[in-house]
Amino acid sequence: MAGKLIEIKVTKATLFLTEKELLRNLPPEVIKTALQRGKAILRRRQYEARVTKEVDTLLRDKRQ
Repeated sequence: MAGKLIEIKVTKATLFLTEKELLRNLPPEVIKTALQRGKAILRRRQYEARVTKEVDTLLRDKRQ
């Protein structure tokens, strides 16, 4: 078996699939939904990191 495996945890089991196996067996609608969900999650993480950094900077400046 060549290539990296993707680990997917499901109830009472863990699946290990290659990227090719995963993409070949998912309907296009599921892939589209997952991509949109992933983009939203990554944008939210970036936003939260920026806000946290700004708050930390403000608190540090206020202490000085």
